[in-house]
Amino acid sequence: MKSILITIGQLVFSLVMYIIGTAYFGLALIPVIAIVLKAWNTGLLMQPLGRYALLGFSLAAGYFIFGFSMII
Repeated sequence: MKSILITIGQLVFSLVMYIIGTAYFGLALIPVIAIVLKAWNTGLLMQPLGRYALLGFSLAAGYFIFGFSMII
């Protein structure tokens, strides 16, 4: 009986930690999404090569911003 309670406690703890982690990652992705959407809207009138480069640079910058957001 005691082992069942421990197992249920571990399950609840794991689920709570996954929920907290998901919320934290979602909050850290907000600046990245803003930068990529701004680059997307800016690049709509550009030639394809320039648009792809702009999106690539914005994704690379977003990757670093995401990492810094996770540290903060």
